[in-house]
Amino acid sequence: GLNRFEYKSQKFKRYKADRKNSKGIKGNQVRAILEDSKHNLWIGTDEALELFNPDTETFTHFQKNANSGASPHSIIDNVIFALADNGDGSIWIGTENGLDRYNTLTRTFTHFQNNSGNVNSISNNSVNTILLDPTGILWVGTFAGGISKYDKNLPRFEHYSKNINDKNSLTHNILTSFAENEKGEIWIGTDGGGLNLLNKEQDRFICYKKDGTPNSVSSNSILELLIDRDKNLWIGTYDGGLDFFDTKTRSFRHYRKGNGKSDLSNNSVFALLE
Repeated sequence: GLNRFEYKSQKFKRYKADRKNSKGIKGNQVRAILEDSKHNLWIGTDEALELFNPDTETFTHFQKNANSGASPHSIIDNVIFALADNGDGSIWIGTENGLDRYNTLTRTFTHFQNNSGNVNSISNNSVNTILLDPTGILWVGTFAGGISKYDKNLPRFEHYSKNINDKNSLTHNILTSFAENEKGEIWIGTDGGGLNLLNKEQDRFICYKKDGTPNSVSSNSILELLIDRDKNLWIGTYDGGLDFFDTKTRSFRHYRKGNGKSDLSNNSVFALLE
């Protein structure tokens, strides 16, 4: 479910799915949370997209209408993996069965799904992660389809995927996370291909993989990325702990499970926040 920490009481308020409560949250697996530019709180679960009202502590549900097909009045899928604010009254929604843009003013959805007969469509329907860069370009990380880049001024998606004949290509087609630095370069987490850094001007990827030495990423399965206020990169991994990458010295520091004060409680790090 969803947990809300209340500073005054120093306690958590829990919201869990309850079939008897029509205004309660629909799903207990919370995969994404977004506060948009209008301070609306959106929650992506395994059962619905939710809009939370903190005053009434109720949820408005957006669920797929099984009889509506690809209707603009219905979300494309109920399993939500990623959310991003478009800054114009709409939000991007990454689902298990396509990418949606929801217009909060007209209350309609625009659907983007893979079409095997159209090379300009999104590369894969399972959308794991989304990044909207400062120029308005949407970067879509998919499961097994690499990256699809969407420019609202162009009626197509551009694709980046693993190419075994190109050492400067993406190292894996399962994407998990994005983080953009002050230079406009994008750090990319993959599930099995380690860490990638994309130079957007050159369309060139630099790869950082586990190589068994202290100065490498601790796992090739990356779960989460965060650039801190000092412009350094934090890397949450699956079963490899937490990595810190100093962008000035280009060196890694590792934090793992242990009993010390500076140790982690678990070696799988799913979320990071400064």
